[in-house]
Amino acid sequence: LHRNDPERIHRLLLYFADKRTSIGVERCLATMASLNLPSKTVAHWAFEALCQHLYPSGGHAHDFVFRCFDLIDQIGGTLDPTILGTLADVIAQAGWAEESEPWAPYVDRLFEIRQKLSRGKLGLENGGINTNALGHSLAEGKQHAVLDILEKALDEGASAVELSRALNIAWAIRLARFSLVNETDWGQVFHGVIAADSIDQALRRFGCSPGLLASIFDSAVELYLTQSLNIPRVRLPDKDRPRDLPVNDPDLLIREMADGLELRQPDRAGACVAHFLWRDYDADALLSSMIAAMFREDGDFHTFQTMRACIN
Repeated sequence: LHRNDPERIHRLLLYFADKRTSIGVERCLATMASLNLPSKTVAHWAFEALCQHLYPSGGHAHDFVFRCFDLIDQIGGTLDPTILGTLADVIAQAGWAEESEPWAPYVDRLFEIRQKLSRGKLGLENGGINTNALGHSLAEGKQHAVLDILEKALDEGASAVELSRALNIAWAIRLARFSLVNETDWGQVFHGVIAADSIDQALRRFGCSPGLLASIFDSAVELYLTQSLNIPRVRLPDKDRPRDLPVNDPDLLIREMADGLELRQPDRAGACVAHFLWRDYDADALLSSMIAAMFREDGDFHTFQTMRACIN
């Protein structure tokens, strides 16, 4: 057997990732780059190595891996050993959710789901699932119910992208329902939103794999674990009650939205956005104005990541 046989390097990558050996992971990735393997194949193997364990590094690792391959595509699509090497610590030194106490009730079942996904046929085609309804069910699901909901949808023919879309809707609901009195817990929510978006973007870019599909189930558990952060639950805008908003003038609505952000009135700003979209005004103009308003503030990279995830 040739020492640089791709399947052998693939197996070694899984081994070194599981043993938390960064130098081994780095050399495997560098070798894959030198073999001129397709970017899609290496991306799937990198996610497979990462997803041997549960929700690594609280979802950060999913984002780093996807962004690495996204960067490679943006600069020409050629796998580069130096760029891939930056993933070594991300994959090998990731914290594993199975080692944290809140995840203890889910560990056995999530690994059982991984076994099932590795043996079964993956959902590839759209199954006609109502992703909006599924997303709302996930947002309100209790404990193991979030996993029951996903498994049932998968058994009924839902595709991986449909499950991922529903998951992202659920995380958007968690974000929208977040109360300002929980300000110190904000990070747990936006990290979940960013990770769910990265999983979704990876599925759309590279196609389905057991590792990426398993990540949807992991993210659903994290979604449940953040449910308490929606207490008290923020009331969403009411389509039939515009209050004093200038709903018949899209330009004024945009200005009101920007002023609401400036004056730290997120509920009013959100209501402006909702009524703007309900009236089918120009969504691109709204997004441009939201991004411009964001740059009026002293935002950090998490703000930009969350904005990008929600736009996606």
